[in-house]
Amino acid sequence: MSSPGGSVGTKRMCVKCDDWFARPIIATMKWSETNSLSSNRQLMTLRIFVVALLCATAQARSAEPLDIGSRRELFVDHHLIAHRDAVRLTLHRPRPREVAIRFDKPWEGNTSGYPTVMRDGDVFKMIYRAHAMIWNTGKLMMARSPVVCYAESRDGIKWTKPALREFPLLGAVAKQVDDPLANNIVWPGSNFSGSFVPFLDNRPGCPPKEKFKAATGNRRVGLHLFTSPDAITWRKRDKPLFNRGALDSMNVMFWEPRLQRYVVYYRTVVDGMRAVAMTTSADLHAWSKSVPLEYPGSPRQQMYTNGIHPYHRAPHILFGFPTRYTARKITGQIRSLEPVDLRKELAAAYARVGSDLTDGLFMSSRDGVRFHRWDEAFMRPGPEAGPATTNWMYGDNYQSYGLFETASERDGAPGNCRCFFAKAIGVTAPLSCVATRSDWMVSSRPARRSPAVNWSPNHCDSPVTGWHSTTRPPQPAACGSRSRRRTERPFQDFDSRTASNRSATVSSTSCGGNVARTSVRCPVVPFA
Repeated sequence: MSSPGGSVGTKRMCVKCDDWFARPIIATMKWSETNSLSSNRQLMTLRIFVVALLCATAQARSAEPLDIGSRRELFVDHHLIAHRDAVRLTLHRPRPREVAIRFDKPWEGNTSGYPTVMRDGDVFKMIYRAHAMIWNTGKLMMARSPVVCYAESRDGIKWTKPALREFPLLGAVAKQVDDPLANNIVWPGSNFSGSFVPFLDNRPGCPPKEKFKAATGNRRVGLHLFTSPDAITWRKRDKPLFNRGALDSMNVMFWEPRLQRYVVYYRTVVDGMRAVAMTTSADLHAWSKSVPLEYPGSPRQQMYTNGIHPYHRAPHILFGFPTRYTARKITGQIRSLEPVDLRKELAAAYARVGSDLTDGLFMSSRDGVRFHRWDEAFMRPGPEAGPATTNWMYGDNYQSYGLFETASERDGAPGNCRCFFAKAIGVTAPLSCVATRSDWMVSSRPARRSPAVNWSPNHCDSPVTGWHSTTRPPQPAACGSRSRRRTERPFQDFDSRTASNRSATVSSTSCGGNVARTSVRCPVVPFA
């Protein structure tokens, strides 16, 4: 702006670049209002020069390398990819494995599930809901109140249900056994037993007697905190954590070291759609304003459970395994899906249970709010089959909370990440395990010959990422203690650990403080 009377003034131009780390740059120019035509030409020249300077500065700043330090990085999103040419990210699906447990006890039944698995030293500990529904009166209702149960394993494959003698069986169920205390129940039937989701608290200074925590409750009583030293003996805090949202499914909580706060992801409703929101607290008393999750590039979909947790092999990345809910009208085609008789009975007792569909998704995030959500299912219903199958029904494909790693079946091979998937409501099916190779949820795969990937500039200083072939001897690691440089070396279908048998190329990447020379990309602020 010019000062009155034609005196010399100052013009400020502020340009905000897309790089979140770049600060607005202010350019100051002085001019006289005399000789206006000449001044305007000079001003235009200055503006062009300043804009060009700002663009160059923004590009230089965004070219600053991402400091990945010694952490493991995965190809679950485009965070480290600056440019792709004929390369696509591919979602891998888990493979069926063994049956973990069978819900065959009198206190269990056809709606048992919601399992959570935690590793405590050499022991895998599972918490799950034992429950049953009935509809013989023509109305879908609970056969009895759900109870919280415990199972454990030494290898994550063979599971046992110890007789804990914590809570006795009651009523008609007690009459079906010789010893009502010989059960694996860790919390009896109550408002807190339907969606009991524990976690192992890794906060420094956490008291041993509160080593395990759980968030559970419902819309009527609010979300409550439970604590335990061993995941068996639980104690409930009197006052709720908060009372927001629907809270009628697996609401999860964990300690986030980057924030130095506890984080809760819970089910809510946003604009009439089932959704997930998050809130944080430093002391488990005062909670921040809730923030609905965002899914850039993904259409609106109804989310039931969320299954969000830090991935144990790369805890700066959050994995989520939400249940997608799809409402459908009952049609002749849906009525014809197996199991026809069961579907007809359930639809008569509660219409949406006979028509609606659930499947399991995969998503990931680096800031805890914006998630890269895959619209194709991670756990698909699969092909339509015979009367014994229930894969195209409501309540199917609900994933357990918490990935856990087990040894590979082959000596020297990478471990497996396991989880469980529950079957549909009304079906007493075993809890079966599915598994993927560790770190192999998503990989980058060539779409044709001679594709290329340019990494964003990065610093790395230890063996955090390596590409190894499954069909030929391993190639030198891209990041390793010997600080080797790889330049345009062919490699195969790759993820953070593995490769397959199709060729691709990678731009030069080096370690030991050297910088990879690649295209520019604006970084994302973790938990901004």
